[in-house]
Amino acid sequence: MKILYIVPVIYQGGAERIVLNLAEYMQSQKNEVLVVALKGPLKIDNNSLNIKVLNLKSLLNLPFTFFSLLRIYYNFKPDLVHSHVFYSHFMTRIMKMFLPNHILLCSEHCTLKNIKYPFFNKIFLKITNFLANKNYNVSKEGTESYIGEKIFKKNEIKTIYNGIDINRFSNVELEKQFYLDQFNINDKVPIFLCVGR
Repeated sequence: MKILYIVPVIYQGGAERIVLNLAEYMQSQKNEVLVVALKGPLKIDNNSLNIKVLNLKSLLNLPFTFFSLLRIYYNFKPDLVHSHVFYSHFMTRIMKMFLPNHILLCSEHCTLKNIKYPFFNKIFLKITNFLANKNYNVSKEGTESYIGEKIFKKNEIKTIYNGIDINRFSNVELEKQFYLDQFNINDKVPIFLCVGR
């Protein structure tokens, strides 16, 4: 199967990391994968994936970016397009009006309260919902915010929590020893980790 993933940008964390992990996994399952970022720069090293970066810098070059995306689609001919975050949904839903022969999945990575222009997003997602085959959100709270605002009905959106590639953490003991040595900490001292945003 040919899968086209579309994200607004590719930086180090968040939704982008989830997309790249998903793309790597799907590629390892013998799928042909292409990842497109709507704007650059590319801020992650990944030699195993085919990644293209477009040049969406402002609304003025939106048509150029859209036609670049259409050209990529036409050349790649994906069976499935998976967009992540609103700007990608905007492009892929309009694209599906012109090129309807693929499955379109749209994944959101936040609640409506975290969106910059909620009114426009709500209206656009609601009136173009017929173009998406399925909508996803990475949290129950996010899913419920879209249902609560009547953007999607319960059967039109599903929660799928972010996955973690546990193989990325296989050398934890080596890394732990490195930091113990670097900060001159006795290995009997308990270490607590606090991750926040």
